[in-house]
Amino acid sequence: MATIKLKRSNVAGKVPTTDDLELGEVAINTADGLAYIRQTSDPYADQVEVMLEFEGPNGGTTFTDSSSRGRTFTRNGTSTTISTAQFKTGSASGSFTGAEKNLSSIYTEVDSNLDLGTKDFTAELWCYPTSSFEYGTQGLQLIQWGLRFGERTVVIHLWSSRPKLDFWDRASHLLSVSSAQPIPLNTWSHLAFVRSGSTVNIFVNGVLRASTSYSGSLSVETPRLTIGELYRSNSGENFSFTGYMDDLRITVGVARYTEDFDPSAPRTVNDHIVRPDRRENKPGDVELFGKNVDTGTLWIPANGNTFELGVYPELDEVFGVEESSWGSATKLANPDVLPTGNGHGASFSPDGNYLAIAHLSPPFVTIYKRNGDSFTKLANPNVLPTGNGFGASFSPDGNYLAIGHNSSPFVTIYKREGDTFTKLANPNVLPPGNGNGVSFSPDGNYLAIVHNGSPYVAIYKREGDTFTKLENPDVIPTGEGRKASFSPDGNYLAIGHFNSPYVTIYKRDGDTFTKLANPNVLPTGNNGQGASFSPDGNYLAIAHLNSPFVTIYKREGDTFTKLANPDVLPAGDGRGASFSPDGNYLAIAHVNSPFVTIYKRDGDTFTKLADPNVLPTGNGFGASFSPDGNYLAIVHDGSPRVTIYKPGSETVIQIPNLPAPTTDTEYRICTTAYK
Repeated sequence: MATIKLKRSNVAGKVPTTDDLELGEVAINTADGLAYIRQTSDPYADQVEVMLEFEGPNGGTTFTDSSSRGRTFTRNGTSTTISTAQFKTGSASGSFTGAEKNLSSIYTEVDSNLDLGTKDFTAELWCYPTSSFEYGTQGLQLIQWGLRFGERTVVIHLWSSRPKLDFWDRASHLLSVSSAQPIPLNTWSHLAFVRSGSTVNIFVNGVLRASTSYSGSLSVETPRLTIGELYRSNSGENFSFTGYMDDLRITVGVARYTEDFDPSAPRTVNDHIVRPDRRENKPGDVELFGKNVDTGTLWIPANGNTFELGVYPELDEVFGVEESSWGSATKLANPDVLPTGNGHGASFSPDGNYLAIAHLSPPFVTIYKRNGDSFTKLANPNVLPTGNGFGASFSPDGNYLAIGHNSSPFVTIYKREGDTFTKLANPNVLPPGNGNGVSFSPDGNYLAIVHNGSPYVAIYKREGDTFTKLENPDVIPTGEGRKASFSPDGNYLAIGHFNSPYVTIYKRDGDTFTKLANPNVLPTGNNGQGASFSPDGNYLAIAHLNSPFVTIYKREGDTFTKLANPDVLPAGDGRGASFSPDGNYLAIAHVNSPFVTIYKRDGDTFTKLADPNVLPTGNGFGASFSPDGNYLAIVHDGSPRVTIYKPGSETVIQIPNLPAPTTDTEYRICTTAYK
């Protein structure tokens, strides 16, 4: 459970100072209903990948990254230290003596967040050079992405008394941006290297000195970000920077400067007291309305952070309760063994302890057992599917698993005993073509297989371990079936398929499935690729080809009425759909980045949430929420072929004895204060 550091005062007119509040701490004056907060002014704090303030004791060897990433920096050699002899801010800086060839530096490992690609970025620092900027024909390195000069590197260095930014790709020199502005010795200068779209700029002391166009990718293939020297340089050469650095900050995804600016603005936390109710928020701050403040309840996103309880000036009890929120979805570590081919279908068991992935390439199905947030591959079933896996469905009791695939018998049904999955005898009548989608009814008595040969859907009744095909529905789908979904009460079955109307909905009466009238508005794509009922059965989502890529219906009795499109549409062909168990979220797997789009439902309105922190690596084909709502699996066509997310949280705070508000804005709070 997260708690909030909260202070209160009942003295009318009392305004806290930075001495009264810690960063992120909230003060509420119950006498006059005003709220105050101590916050940072950096609107891009979440996108800062490195922040080296070089603070510490003289001669210290710990280089703390104060960004939210908290990266670990390690010394090469022994000559780089913290120094109090010079500093631009705070009380110390980083001292780089250059005394050890190739070793006067610090480094951290490059991860996907530091991979520049085609993203905007801002790399900036204060530097205080104390000796010549050149070694032979080369400059002295300040910052280097990558392994060695000439192997896909981005190098920021001083050259002939000027800053320079070089992009290299193996042996090819992609681009060089060089400023004619001299950099004096033995004084502090601010340098900023900025990419904004297809423009690369260099600023010296806040003044634009050089600019060029570049639209290429700067993806880093080798593992280190090095400060002060090349990670590996050619034999006999010494590219070590000699001098001091301070407030080195790298922001990825943001071009902080596109015109001249004041470099004296603090690089670090510029904390101050604001009145959110007076709209004194900084650009980029996000506001939340306090809800039910007349009863003392506020909703504040925690996003995995932990807050403490404080007093201002007296203590009142505060209660915090965490609620799941997919607005801050976080990727889990990959399973221990990855699927061997493109993932096309996913299904969690009802207890959430197993996850089955249907995929291309043998063994065509991969089954994981969950232990906390870890997913461990089980031994393969005794008999494998006979072809590419396209669909997966656990029965509601978790005792059966059906896999649809593209070779006869087109569906393989397993019985689970503990961690063992044993193939059952084939159904009495096989589907006539590729099993593209499978769905068990909520009572486990029916199994629907959609396939690519007429009648395009085969419905089986289960009695024990025996699956017997029922008579075809009165009206069959008009084209190849792609996905199927039973409603939670088992009374409706939706089939997404080729050819208009692209979705066919049946009502079940015992063993009889009767086609309902088509919805008032049909999906616009030529292929209904995904189908999902909400847990209350009141909503049906169809993922399909062609914009808007998802069509959402509201059910009233046997009538399905199209709702207004979500505020932001998926970026490409919809391939999979899944409602969360509480019905408050809808995930769509689709073609084109970000490959998954998550919506939050408020009544009949579906609003796109922020993308997960790490995106799937390729086209999304299937989505599955776990039954407890704690996990979301997306299967896709790039390694690792399955990406599993866990939601963040929203904290509900109970603040006793708050006065009833006179407006709905009295208790607004800036979420950026809680970073």
